[in-house]
Amino acid sequence: MFKEGDTVAFIDDIGKGKVLAIKGDLLLLELDHGFEQWIGKDLVIKTNAFLVDRIVKKDVSFKRAVSKTDRKDRGIIEKDLHIHELTDKAHGLSNFDMLEMQLNTARSTIEKARRAHAKKVIFIHGVGEGKLREELHKLLNTLGNLNFYDASFVNYGAGATEVELW
Repeated sequence: MFKEGDTVAFIDDIGKGKVLAIKGDLLLLELDHGFEQWIGKDLVIKTNAFLVDRIVKKDVSFKRAVSKTDRKDRGIIEKDLHIHELTDKAHGLSNFDMLEMQLNTARSTIEKARRAHAKKVIFIHGVGEGKLREELHKLLNTLGNLNFYDASFVNYGAGATEVELW
């Protein structure tokens, strides 16, 4: 049904994206604001770019659980820093190289979020041994004009950091 390059629109939210990759029931989309996000296939419809710009947000009368990759809040960007989400070529990379890739991704995500005037960035780093979380927090301490803390346990468990940009 979906293929790389397709333009899709959200069923119950404003926005569109271009399909970059497909993994099972998930689509990697490049969203309007330039960020990439994994979205469930059931949350979007295939359409053409001309029609997407004319789709009006409808009042959705039902509630559904918001998954880790499906944030409806405007101005909140989620970025999964798990290495398998960043590259298909993790085999052969040292732990140092993987950590550098993850931290560079975090740094560039903060920069893109600021350019897009996002309010928050949520980094999903997992629990593991805590090295990525520790290094991410060190990085965030070096950047200005932000606050960070553990993200909502209800939504993310113990494996995410929320960054408020100001």
